[in-house]
Amino acid sequence: MSECLLYYIKDGVTRVGRVGASSRQDIVLSGHFIKDEHCTFTSSTGPTGEAVVLEPCEDAETYVNGKRVTEATVLRSGNRIILGKSHVFRFNHPEQARAERERTPCAETPVEPVDWAFAQRELLDKQGIDMKQEMEQRLHELEEQYRKEREEANQLLEQQRLDYESKLEALQKQVDRCYPDPAEEEEEPEEEVQWTEKETELAVWGFRKWRSYQFTSLRDLLWGNAIFLKEANAISVELKKK
Repeated sequence: MSECLLYYIKDGVTRVGRVGASSRQDIVLSGHFIKDEHCTFTSSTGPTGEAVVLEPCEDAETYVNGKRVTEATVLRSGNRIILGKSHVFRFNHPEQARAERERTPCAETPVEPVDWAFAQRELLDKQGIDMKQEMEQRLHELEEQYRKEREEANQLLEQQRLDYESKLEALQKQVDRCYPDPAEEEEEPEEEVQWTEKETELAVWGFRKWRSYQFTSLRDLLWGNAIFLKEANAISVELKKK
């Protein structure tokens, strides 16, 4: 019905099935719901003219105008045929179509365009399935599932937060016991140290030496990078000349 494939029903029997069937199939289909030997179309000429009969094989899902058929069914031009779940066709009989145009359309001939969506809706209607209601029910179930999962996740996060807070509180108490706050301890006055004259002279001499050598590391660093500074100045001069 998507106008992508067109199958011709030959005179006699036209077999429909899978490629791996025991006997050769005239029309090969695929899918989970297609049997190896799915159905047959029998074209014969009788007193009333040429007729095509669709006969499904055992347990083969076959629908005509949305109704499942389990026995031989005479097809009329415009009938919607569904094989399995996804193969949707429209049966066209040139002579019947010409005769139908000359008469008033019958009740089974749809006024709206007959396409794949129409056939699927027809199938669901005949099976008593309200697609809108099914979608709303499914949406409601998904929303309820999402709400429950969100509540469970929030409860789990809250429980984890409480556990972490209790562990941190216990750890803080343990640290406080091992390392008491120095401000809470009683401060003892420091005793003034009495230096002798020799100790004072040694302290002054050490302080002077420290002052003379405190910038030694910085001086060595500058000397070590002096060569890079010199090269940078030379490059700058050359660039200015150019």
